[in-house]
Amino acid sequence: MKKIIISMALIISLSLCAGELRQEWLEIDRALLKSLVETLNSECGHLDCLTTGLPGAQESSNESLGFGARRHEYAWYGGHTTVRIVVVSFKKRILMIKADVVTSRRQLLIEKILGEDEVLKQGFWRLFRKREVADTERGSFRHYELKEQEFGLLADAVASSLGEPREIEPEESVAEDYQFLFYPLEIYDYGVECYYGMEAPVGRQAVNRLVEKKKIKLIRNISRGYNPEGRLYAIEALHTLSLNGGYTLTAGDKRLFKKVLSLNILIRYCGGCMVSRVKARDLRDSVLWVPSQENPVIVP
Repeated sequence: MKKIIISMALIISLSLCAGELRQEWLEIDRALLKSLVETLNSECGHLDCLTTGLPGAQESSNESLGFGARRHEYAWYGGHTTVRIVVVSFKKRILMIKADVVTSRRQLLIEKILGEDEVLKQGFWRLFRKREVADTERGSFRHYELKEQEFGLLADAVASSLGEPREIEPEESVAEDYQFLFYPLEIYDYGVECYYGMEAPVGRQAVNRLVEKKKIKLIRNISRGYNPEGRLYAIEALHTLSLNGGYTLTAGDKRLFKKVLSLNILIRYCGGCMVSRVKARDLRDSVLWVPSQENPVIVP
């Protein structure tokens, strides 16, 4: 089985636990990490394998991505450590997985939890890598994996309906934004001004950066991609560009837009402080649902 494994670490701010370290908590953490490392290193390819290898999971979400795929969020709570995993599955076969090991202090995990257990340390660092950022004291370690052969199941299902995206290797300066919008692992909302600060959600910020850099080919690919919210951002960007003279919609684009807007998939939508799950066809306040002489076919 061919796999692409990308390991990285992401520093996340957490409050430092006060008081002395509790030995029983460290033992709970060590047992949790052993189960995590053994499960991930075993090339676990099925959801049942994951939840059996890591018992006691708390599943915070289980949502349909359409085309037979689902996205799951799990959490396991230790003493000083929390494990959070996001999985994309297709009929219970794992396609993508992101695992975060979060602890109050980076050195706590390295010195106390992994300790002198050489087998655990080797297994952990085979999967997880550190990426230094501003705060090196507190942190989280991340493992990311895309199983290419299994992902082909979802790719074929999406292509049969929306068409196959082109094989594109994005430039390093835009690769993160492109992958964020193209693949289904990341979780974000579709909207314009959201939350208490009335700010642009991260998905809109990502697509805006691609628009600013005139990465039309990447945006067109995202419109045939695997993230429901990412597809909406892409077709909205192309639609807006066409109204402003920055892009000429093809007949294929217009057919694709209709298909995307009519998919029977709940998307994450934010409007002001409200966050909900709705079907694209019901989002009547989006620019995509405003009839116009220039693009009347955009409206389902």
